[in-house]
Amino acid sequence: MVAAGLLAGQLFSGEQVAKVGEPAPNFAVDLLDGGTFDLHAQLRKDDRPILINVWASWCLPCRVETPEISAFSESHPEVLVIGIAVRDTESQARRFAEQFSPSYDLAMGNNVFSSRFPTFGLPSTFLVEADGTVGRVVYGIVNTDLLEEMVRPAPAGKAPTWSTAAW
Repeated sequence: MVAAGLLAGQLFSGEQVAKVGEPAPNFAVDLLDGGTFDLHAQLRKDDRPILINVWASWCLPCRVETPEISAFSESHPEVLVIGIAVRDTESQARRFAEQFSPSYDLAMGNNVFSSRFPTFGLPSTFLVEADGTVGRVVYGIVNTDLLEEMVRPAPAGKAPTWSTAAW
């Protein structure tokens, strides 16, 4: 209940928040292997959509979906995938990265990211289209089939949606 209230407060506060069909708010996060990921800079230099998976090392569903996301990333080079850890420590996130060795970059979230890409829980996955708009959001665990559906263009006349996956 508290999380829903906080999310509602963010959505109506005028603060930039990721909303389906609207431009994705910018953020920059530190990559675990060094460097920085800046959403808008990435969109300017690359014409691929970006799949943002929000996770934590202590999150059991995150551990289940990581191999699926990794396989999806390997088989879909036309989509940039990044995992962003929230409510976690860097040391635990690094252990997670060592254990799972995902095929995509991992980063540590920060307050700006968390306020602009709020979640109802973990994991959550956002698709930012190549034009910079938020195309889909899934609150819950994803698998290869759901990821495939997320990146498939919406049928003509049908607006993109958000969904919750089964836990």
